[in-house]
Amino acid sequence: SDLRKAFITAVGKAYVNNHNEANLARVMASAKNAVEEDVYSKILMMNEGHRSVK
Repeated sequence: SDLRKAFITAVGKAYVNNHNEANLARVMASAKNAVEEDVYSKILMMNEGHRSVK
């Protein structure tokens, strides 16, 4: 799914930026934010589509 892809991409970016990252909480928070941003953009897209149907 797109949300899983956003999560994996964020974790991958954290790994690329710092191979020795030991702060798992920071990595997971970054991944969570990436998923939230993806959800938010999808909601906005759906709302725009809904408005254009009327």
